[in-house]
Amino acid sequence: MKKKSRLKEKAILVGVELKKEKNNWTMEESIDELGELSKTAGAEVLDKICQIKDHPDGSYYIGKGKLEELKQLVELYEANIVIFDSDITPRQQKNLEE
Repeated sequence: MKKKSRLKEKAILVGVELKKEKNNWTMEESIDELGELSKTAGAEVLDKICQIKDHPDGSYYIGKGKLEELKQLVELYEANIVIFDSDITPRQQKNLEE
């Protein structure tokens, strides 16, 4: 029986630190842990984006400048998955996918 070859996920990681939230982890620790979890799940981590914000953007979670940077990285690396270190809303996910 032949094994199905599975396309490896090529990932860009996105970390956002909200100024008002108390965290036990630094943003660097959080994004590094996310990277390790992603690798364990079989993804190839190609790059990371980090941002410090007062509050999440309602439309994209990240700011428009970081969104543009993310678009460029996805195109550059031909990434097929973007992984956030926080939960995003269904609306934010839809907007990011578009």
